[in-house]
Amino acid sequence: MISHLRKVLRKSPYLTSVGLYTILYTGADVCNQLWNFHFNEKVAHQQATFSLDVGRTARMGVIGFACLGNFNYVWIPFLERMFPGATVRKTLAKVLVDQVIAAPLLITAFYAGLRVLERKPGVFAVWREKFVDTYMTGMMFWPAAQTINFYLLPLQYRVVFLGVCSFTWANVMCFMKARAELELLETDAGNKQD
Repeated sequence: MISHLRKVLRKSPYLTSVGLYTILYTGADVCNQLWNFHFNEKVAHQQATFSLDVGRTARMGVIGFACLGNFNYVWIPFLERMFPGATVRKTLAKVLVDQVIAAPLLITAFYAGLRVLERKPGVFAVWREKFVDTYMTGMMFWPAAQTINFYLLPLQYRVVFLGVCSFTWANVMCFMKARAELELLETDAGNKQD
């Protein structure tokens, strides 16, 4: 299996990157919807049956493809050119630059991109609501993941490793976005009552 993965990565690293992120972000959204159904909707409505929001899942796939897969395909090799090697000092430099530059860009692309795809007004409404929480939560996850990535893994496996980490992170992002959307609806309802 590892030898097959190596062949695919060597033959088409770009398609591997964008394909992986598309699949993982799509899968993360399906997992998130199932989680929400099981722990929220099913409890509230004992007879409820699960219905996948295909549009929402497709939008997550587009974000995985258009933003994250393409960005990381370019970003990870760029960091390696800027700080070649895997010494402790260079690894820490890569992690720091990643957290200062890439993290804010990708959080913005995620929240604003989904609002655009949803055709909702206020492209930055959810971003304003959740950016700081998302960034701080990411600081508990990504520096450790990126340290493993930059220090232990060869360059050709880094985007794939990030994709697998992104599956976990995408679930966190879906949860945070859903919570922010609910808070925005509650705020709008409260403003209409006043």
